[in-house]
Amino acid sequence: MRGFFVLLFIFVFTQANAGNIPAPDQKQIALNINDVYFKEPLLASENIGFVVNGMLPNSCYSFHSIEVKHPETYRHEVFVYANVKHAVCQSYLRPFTEEGSLGTLQPGRHLVMFLASDGTGYEKSILVQ
Repeated sequence: MRGFFVLLFIFVFTQANAGNIPAPDQKQIALNINDVYFKEPLLASENIGFVVNGMLPNSCYSFHSIEVKHPETYRHEVFVYANVKHAVCQSYLRPFTEEGSLGTLQPGRHLVMFLASDGTGYEKSILVQ
């Protein structure tokens, strides 16, 4: 009889707390990219578009967004963000390809840096006419 009450207590306790179990934690990180392609022509009067591609390291990563910062007139920083779930993940590489825009830029040579959360990056120099 005592064992029955212990099992009943465990059952009631686990059922009462089942709704309180938090979802797996998520965070956002800036990804490394493998390559970038700038859409031609690169004219000062038009939006400068680009396409980035890279690899997501496992099934817990999913593309989130692209953020562009302009710290100087001829230097630009691009961050490609992914959501990362803290859960059990399947380990395989998944390619991604996403489009972004730098907006309209002044004529001249520009340095575009694609920065990752680990401090590494990919740089590309473009000539806007």
